[in-house]
Amino acid sequence: MANSTTAFERIRSDLFRYYDTPFRVRSEEIMAERRRLIDRDMGAWREPWIEVIRDYSLTGEGLSAALKNIGASEDLIDFASCGLLTYDDIFTHQRDSLQSFLNNKNVVISSGTGSGKTESFLLPIFSSLVEESKKWEGTSPVGENWWEDEDTGWAPQRNAETGRHSAIRALIMYPMNALVEDQLVRLRISLDSVEARAWLDTERNGHRFFFGRYTGRSPVSGKFISGESKETALRKHHKATAERCESISEDNRRFYLQRLDGAEMRSRWDMQSHPPDILITNYSMLNIMLLRALERPMLDKTRLWLEQDPSHIFHIVIDELHMYRGTSGTEVAYLLRRLLHALGLTADSPQVRFIGTSASLPEGDEAQNFLSEFFGASKDSFNIHSGDLVPDSAEASTNLAEFEDRFVQWSERPQTSEQAVTLLSESNAGELLKKVSNGRTLRINELGKLLFPDEKNEKRVISTAMAGLMAVIEEAASGEGQSIVPRIRTHLFFRNIIGMWACSDPKCPGVSEEFRFEGRGIGRLWAEPRHRCEPKCGKRVLQLLYCQPCG
Repeated sequence: MANSTTAFERIRSDLFRYYDTPFRVRSEEIMAERRRLIDRDMGAWREPWIEVIRDYSLTGEGLSAALKNIGASEDLIDFASCGLLTYDDIFTHQRDSLQSFLNNKNVVISSGTGSGKTESFLLPIFSSLVEESKKWEGTSPVGENWWEDEDTGWAPQRNAETGRHSAIRALIMYPMNALVEDQLVRLRISLDSVEARAWLDTERNGHRFFFGRYTGRSPVSGKFISGESKETALRKHHKATAERCESISEDNRRFYLQRLDGAEMRSRWDMQSHPPDILITNYSMLNIMLLRALERPMLDKTRLWLEQDPSHIFHIVIDELHMYRGTSGTEVAYLLRRLLHALGLTADSPQVRFIGTSASLPEGDEAQNFLSEFFGASKDSFNIHSGDLVPDSAEASTNLAEFEDRFVQWSERPQTSEQAVTLLSESNAGELLKKVSNGRTLRINELGKLLFPDEKNEKRVISTAMAGLMAVIEEAASGEGQSIVPRIRTHLFFRNIIGMWACSDPKCPGVSEEFRFEGRGIGRLWAEPRHRCEPKCGKRVLQLLYCQPCG
């Protein structure tokens, strides 16, 4: 089982095993000098940075009561419980975000990382979908598995759908494709779980809330032409996906793959034919969609849907708002205005609702001005919800000095999860971590000095004690009593070494005695380029080239 320190050591070991294999040199002394030069903090790596994730306050009312009290419908509560909200209560900022949305406000969630911002922006979207779907007639049968029959060509996934208008009801835009992939897993759990399907079958006559990823990774590009190689490629893709789904039985793993018979749209062609209710994309692909005729029907159908009923709301969700600043932020802001123009909307239209998320949004008027300029809507139309942090325990001690020996022993001889929970409970380490970090991300040794403040302690002792603490937290998280286990995020930084440089004088006085040997042809090694070998030598420093055949 890996924790913050063991994961760091494993990656560090693998990195230098890589350097010492293809870049091995004949001289063991030069190998050792190179290793000492780059195998250090600020060399090829930084020591781990530890972020203690603060806990946010729950409503204390319970999930059902909290949503009922702000006017949420019973249908929304029931459907959200099928996969989106799986706990007995919700955070105050999740409740408040939905309440602002129900009060016709634009919403921005600025709580910290790991605080449930995804649920905060999906709840309003689900609220609109659940409400509108009450009026849907007909049904949404899943299309035939056309890829299984070699004599059958591509057929739109929702070709047999009746009783509803296909349109993009919510557009979720992410700055990176990696975030898009993570969001797909969340939507599969929320919209395509067994429980969600059963609810939709019973309450919405088999309709589905469709979602789709429209990025460069979505199969398949270009216009559909029957019998072309792209249709063959899509057939192979669907067959491979179906086989992989059949091989996975664990509930927690199957959501990493698309279910071809579910609510997730299969390909770009399917989405161009019938736009999904929730479209996930990035700004570069959205720009392409607004320029190409191929995607024009998706926007036209959405515009027609908006014109059909003034109660229809188009949701625009922008994740990681803080990343859209400067020139790139201006480009995205104008991109949103082009999108609204294509749909026949303005930023202050009652049929558009903006939802943004950011863990590092400025406070006060600066935030309101940024939101107004970025989205184009009035400042007073936005409600910002940052969440309520759980206050630190007054009982937390000032350090862990009296438990130092026990944590050191744990790093050398790990024990059971029950013993880990006991040690965390007795030391109150979780509360103390929150207290001393105070919302900051700290280097692990810096955090160690705060937790084990003994002037006589060597760096080695502190490192060992911190390794033990991280191991205790990891072990306790796998057992019962997880309420006292602090949530830790570790930031690891490694970099590639672009080259080595060496003093041109073989008799360079800067070479340590342990690295000298008969016939050494270079002086002191350097990890970065420089003109002179200072301060002792003063000779020219040149880039060190490596001869692969002889080393």
